[in-house]
Amino acid sequence: INLTQNKQALTWFKKETIPPIPLEETFPQANPQALDLLEKLLLFNPDERITAGKALDHPYMSKIRVRENETRAPTRLDLSSFENVQLTKENLQASF
Repeated sequence: INLTQNKQALTWFKKETIPPIPLEETFPQANPQALDLLEKLLLFNPDERITAGKALDHPYMSKIRVRENETRAPTRLDLSSFENVQLTKENLQASF
């Protein structure tokens, strides 16, 4: 919540205090490691949320991850201008 600067969002966050439902209750048959990873992926605060790299290192991913098939981007993706893009039909069409 401290990261949010939008006044409407802050008001909503403070008003909506619904306690979380444990994932184990929602998905009782799920693998405990899967639930652990999902819980870490769904954290609201991005500073507390698991990174993509750490998510790939999570024990749940060990049976399906093939490190030899992975590549790394040569540079970090810069999303700093993302918030300033005008969402016009033309801009969206040009992006896709």
